[in-house]
Amino acid sequence: MEDRRELPAARTWFTADTHIGQADVASYFGRDRYFPTLAHHDRRIRAELKARIEPGDTLVHLGDVGAKGARSLCGVPGVRQILVRGNHDDHVRARGEWDEVVDYVEFEIGGQLVLCLHYPMLAWRGDRKGSIHLHGHSHGRVKDERRGRGGRIDVGVDCWSYKPVRFSQIVQRLAGLHDSHAVRADSPAR
Repeated sequence: MEDRRELPAARTWFTADTHIGQADVASYFGRDRYFPTLAHHDRRIRAELKARIEPGDTLVHLGDVGAKGARSLCGVPGVRQILVRGNHDDHVRARGEWDEVVDYVEFEIGGQLVLCLHYPMLAWRGDRKGSIHLHGHSHGRVKDERRGRGGRIDVGVDCWSYKPVRFSQIVQRLAGLHDSHAVRADSPAR
């Protein structure tokens, strides 16, 4: 992708599947076990964002931000907010609360190619060469996967205790995973 953007690892945050204002999500994904009301759910997600993200940071939201009319998530001035549209985001356009709204985007962060799409992919560009695919949509039902220096990670709030995740945390999680494409000594060469 020609217009790949570079982002600083220490100032870049990811999240997905916040579903602000969507009452059906609480019971469908089991969030009602943790939040007695939708208002509690929404306040917690916004508070977690506001507690971590600072002016000058970039927040990349990988889809399903919330119900029609859901406003800016973190409420911190000076934060660049990019939305990678999900299946619940047809109504969202780039305006005051979103600096950019796209369906797919690639970044270079800390020397690694990072591909962002709402949906998990089984294979992606550079998947055997250290690229990282970040996604939402699955609410933790698709297993994170390491492939060499890279891999696939679900950045949805269900997987990160309803908090946004810094890029360094993603790299740390990947390092702790078993490499799913490592060639075993007893397997035929690929």
